[in-house]
Amino acid sequence: QIAQQQRYYGAFAVAPEDGMLSESLTGAFNFHDVPSARAAAMKGCDAKRTSDTPCEVVMELRPKGWEEGRALSLSGDATEAFRSEYRKASSPKAMAVSPSTGLFAEAADPAAPGTAVSQCEASAQAGDCAVVLSE
Repeated sequence: QIAQQQRYYGAFAVAPEDGMLSESLTGAFNFHDVPSARAAAMKGCDAKRTSDTPCEVVMELRPKGWEEGRALSLSGDATEAFRSEYRKASSPKAMAVSPSTGLFAEAADPAAPGTAVSQCEASAQAGDCAVVLSE
């Protein structure tokens, strides 16, 4: 039930000896790909587990129609922004994403790639924002 209410891409991780409904159960949602969601869920779980048993990913969330190996994947929120805002914006335009946080930014101005990265960095505070779309 909880998973159905979350945005893709996502993952749940738990320390098996702690139990499914333990403090170690950690979800990470609205990332740009499954590996990033898995890493965030594992990091959160490892920080909260009480047993010596390592955490394990127990569930992954992907969008309907997901196919492995796509050149670009975006979080649920970034996909929505692409459809409703990015496609309609005039060029030059760009979208930058932070893989480690799932955050993103769009810009439509003469310096769009740099603006998108700067805005993404300001919100993500992760230092890993990169342009994934630019026209």
